[in-house]
Amino acid sequence: MERRERGILAGVSKKQKKADAAPAATVTDLRLDVLTHLSNLPGVPGQEDAVRDFVLAELQGLADEVRVDAMGNVIARRAARPGRARWPSAS
Repeated sequence: MERRERGILAGVSKKQKKADAAPAATVTDLRLDVLTHLSNLPGVPGQEDAVRDFVLAELQGLADEVRVDAMGNVIARRAARPGRARWPSAS
């Protein structure tokens, strides 16, 4: 991590680094924001367009394929990545 930071922050003064070190949002905060926004969207049965549009926008760039089927369900597919185990081993 330290090596990568040196490359990204090369040429940035110590004073600027300190000023930019404000607390960032955590992953939990971001997930909570997404969940809050999603739960506040109108989505009565048969009229879930706002929810579907939000989910489609959130999935962009996260899946290899995102589609909506004939019933309006959002289906996302992400292919296995080389070097990553598909199933946990029992060792």
